Amino acid sequence: YSENSKVNNTGTINVGTGSIAFYGDNSEINIGGTVNASNGIMAVGTNNTKINYTLGNKTTSSLPFMYLLNSTADMNGASLIVDNNSLAAYVDGTGSFNNWSTLTLNQGATGIFGTNTTINTTAAQNIVSSSTGVNGIVVQDSNVNNAGIINFSGDNSTGIYSNNNTSPSVLKTVVNSGNIEVT
Repeated sequence: YSENSKVNNTGTINVGTGSIAFYGDNSEINIGGTVNASNGIMAVGTNNTKINYTLGNKTTSSLPFMYLLNSTADMNGASLIVDNNSLAAYVDGTGSFNNWSTLTLNQGATGIFGTNTTINTTAAQNIVSSSTGVNGIVVQDSNVNNAGIINFSGDNSTGIYSNNNTSPSVLKTVVNSGNIEVT
């Protein structure tokens, strides 16, 4: 746990079941070295924490890979394989999950879930799956700007799902300039 601090990891961290490798509150966290979070959560950022992830490609656990509450994560081009019924990133408020390459979703998984935020993807970002029941981007009371590719071939899957519970005078938007294919 770090508060109002800077954390640089170049060592080895092994995370137990349900545990968190890095938790930052108004901190800067540089995730390098060797981190095994195959049964836990890689990082939680709150209150303007900035996470710089440089571990490369990973497979997530059955828990979300990252929670970002008014915080940001730079994935530095890494790709994630998201475990069954899991989540790559939960983003709330002014947070963002940036600079990832490909999110490959296993059965029932979700790429990004956002609340009270704006989710932006670039043309270089892909969310793909051949599994059933997957969701690319799911948002509540949020905006989405998708320029990436969402390609699902499994049954009962959704590219982008948006639910707006705010008052009708506060409309939220989903803008797709990318390519979504759900077959």
